[in-house]
Amino acid sequence: MTANWIDKPDSYSLLKFIKRIFRMNYSNKWKNDPFRLDKHIEWCQWLNKLISSGNFEVGLHGLLHHHGNPYVGYHSMEFLNLSYEESLKRIIEAENIFNRAKLRFVKVFRPPGWAVSDGLFEALRELGYYLSCKSLNLTPEIVRGFLNIAPNWNIGEDSIEKGMLLAKNTVL
Repeated sequence: MTANWIDKPDSYSLLKFIKRIFRMNYSNKWKNDPFRLDKHIEWCQWLNKLISSGNFEVGLHGLLHHHGNPYVGYHSMEFLNLSYEESLKRIIEAENIFNRAKLRFVKVFRPPGWAVSDGLFEALRELGYYLSCKSLNLTPEIVRGFLNIAPNWNIGEDSIEKGMLLAKNTVL
């Protein structure tokens, strides 16, 4: 789960270009971090009840889900080419937001856009994360000492067969 999702469409270079060409008047509806977890305590309490059932876990999916550099390519690759220091800073800030929201989480990290850097792996190792999902592979693999588990199955888009394959291949 992303701690403070700010993946704002008006921050992309293409949208800025379109706004300028078509003279669009677009306002940023994401001001003041409305999706930051600690602003949704009741929802976090509800999630904690699901977690307490033992059938549900929450792991980190970045701090912002946004890289911030318009020249990086895919905007949601938050950790692409980030240094150890910047990766560590973002993960700690995400953990702090989870803690302020009193939302329990496990030391699992799935990077936005599957983008990683050497700095990210170093920061995850230092902070004690034990799982990482960094690719779309359907079978578990060890990547730089982390177990890469298959991505989530989507009930709206994926087949039952794919779900069964993922479950079979990701038993730890």
